[in-house]
Amino acid sequence: MHGVKLRLTPQSVVTGRILDDFGDPITGVQVAMMAPLMISGQRQMVFTGGFGASNDIGEYRLAGLAGGKHTFCANSGVRAVRIQNSWVPYGEQCIGPITLAAGFNTTVDFQLHPIPSRHVRGVISGGPDGATPQIVLDCGSGTFSGGVGADRAFDIVSLASGACTLIASGFDETDRLTATLQVQIGSEDIEGLHLHLEKSLSISGTVKTYSGAGMKPGASQFSVSLLPSSRNIPSSIQTAWNDDRTAFTFTNVTPGNYHFQFTATPPLYVRSATVAGSRPSRTPNSLPGQGHRILK
Repeated sequence: MHGVKLRLTPQSVVTGRILDDFGDPITGVQVAMMAPLMISGQRQMVFTGGFGASNDIGEYRLAGLAGGKHTFCANSGVRAVRIQNSWVPYGEQCIGPITLAAGFNTTVDFQLHPIPSRHVRGVISGGPDGATPQIVLDCGSGTFSGGVGADRAFDIVSLASGACTLIASGFDETDRLTATLQVQIGSEDIEGLHLHLEKSLSISGTVKTYSGAGMKPGASQFSVSLLPSSRNIPSSIQTAWNDDRTAFTFTNVTPGNYHFQFTATPPLYVRSATVAGSRPSRTPNSLPGQGHRILK
C-alpha cells in the first residue's frame, strides 16, 4: 500500500465560570466531560475525558477534548462553602449535549444552587442485644451515613432528593443481619421510620447443558454471579457449586434489587432462563425479606 494519508483532528478547549445564586465565584468545583451510558440496566452519566476544577475566581479550563456532542457537568461533591458564618452545600449541574467543533474554543458557564438538607430519623430493631448496627442512606447523587444511639435511634442528614434506600446492617456472631427500606426524600424531614434486622438470604439454581454431540463443558467455560443494583448494598455473597457443576447456591445475600448474570464462552450460549418458574425481566429482581429463591 502506498500513499496512505492519516488526517489528524485538532482538539477542542472548553472554558467557563462557576457562580452561585448571587453571582459570586465558587472555588474547587470539579468539571468533567460526560456521556450517558447504560450500566446494569440503569442510565448513568460516565466520565469520557476532560477534567478540571474552578480556581479562586471560579474559572476552569478543559483542554485536549475531541470534537462531537458532549455533556459537561459541574459537581461540588456535595461540598460545603462557607457563607456568612454558615456552611452551604452545593450540588451538581449538567449542561448538554453541546456540539464541539474540532479545533475551536467553547464557553460553558454554570450556576450552582444551594442544597437544602433534610433529616431522616427512625429506629432499628432486631439482632443481639447490646450490638450497635450501622446505617446509610443510598441516593443516586451520593451516600449519607448517620450515627446510631444506644437506643438504636438514628438521624441522617440528607443533601439529596428523590428515591433513596435506607440500609441497616449488623452481625449476630457470624451471621450478617440487614434491613432495607425505600424512602422518598422531599422538601420536609422524614420521621418515625422503622427497620428490622433479618438474616441474609440463600438462592439456589441449576444449570442444564443441551448438546447433540454429548458435550460436557468444563468448569472454566461458564460462571454465575449475582450483582447488586445499588453500589452500597452491604453484601459478601459466596457461591458454592456441587461436584458435577449442575447446581449452585448463593449464600449471605442481602435483601434488595439484583441482576443475575450468566457468563459462557463459545460454543456455549444461554438457551433459556427462569426465576421461580417464570421468565425474568431485564430489570433488577427484588429479594425482599427472608426466603429461598430458585433460579434455573
